Amino acid sequence: MARKLTCSEAAAEAARLESAAHELREMADATHKTAYEMRLRATAARKKAQQTTRRAKTQTAKASDQTSAVHRVEKTGHAAHQKARKLT
Repeated sequence: MARKLTCSEAAAEAARLESAAHELREMADATHKTAYEMRLRATAARKKAQQTTRRAKTQTAKASDQTSAVHRVEKTGHAAHQKARKLT
């Protein structure tokens, strides 16, 4: 059976518990702040990745257009060469 606490012992225990509760609140606030900062970083990283993806798609489309243009020129050049060979 637990012994009864004196008034001063009870006050000291209450102060200790209050201090522990305060420390736990501070830890919870710090954890919340850290989680919030991590969410912000994740959002920024996701936006940057989306921007990079858009830029890559644009560059790929430009490269595809340039490749098509080169193929058209090569085809035209080849046809012109064939015509010139037939004429000579």
